[in-house]
Order: sequence, then structure tokens, then C-alpha cells
Amino acid sequence: MMNATQVMEYVSDQGVYLYIDDGQLKFKAKKGTMTPDLKKVIGQYKSEIINLLKENEGDVFQEDVMIEKRAAEIAPLSYSQQRLWFIDKLGEGSAQYNICQALEVHGAFDLAAAEQ
Repeated sequence: MMNATQVMEYVSDQGVYLYIDDGQLKFKAKKGTMTPDLKKVIGQYKSEIINLLKENEGDVFQEDVMIEKRAAEIAPLSYSQQRLWFIDKLGEGSAQYNICQALEVHGAFDLAAAEQ
């Protein structure tokens, strides 16, 4: 038997983001991700999930977890990156590690090269 938190983690692992809009449980997911079985599991715990989301209203924890899981699947973090991530979470989004700089570009700017 699962609880609402476990259901939220399971749903998140499937690539589904649950949220409340006007008191109604809503979801964001890629097309085809929300299977009938997944809907059934969510439906069984709907009221508990809504209560859990209301308790954590304004908390972006679930969205952060989904983004981090997807990013880890693409490219795992190095130990240095993990350390910086931990410090950022501990410091609640401090800007102490941001480095601001401006560059002057002469001639044609190649956006694709800059993005790489």
C-alpha cells in the first residue's frame, strides 16, 4: 500500500507533474505519458495528494525533483557540481556563486557557437 508522497514520487518518475489549480488536481505531462493505469493510481489517492500539495503550496520541490531527475538521466553531475547544487539548496538560492560579466563582440555574432 502506497501513501500520497510515494504516489507523487512514482508519478514524478513517470514524467508527470501534479499541481493544484483553483482547488482542482491538474497535471502536466508529455503526450502519451498519462496512461490509464497512472490515472487510476492518482485517482485512488486524489484527496490525499490534494491535501499534500495544499500543505506545500508555493513549494516548487516536486518540479525541482523532476528537472533534476531528467538532467541526471542526460548527464550526471560531477562531484563539484553536486557540491554546488547542495550549497545552492542549503542557501535557498543565494547568488553568491553567480559570476556576472559582459563581453563586447565585434563583427557577426554566431549564436549557435555561443550557445555551445
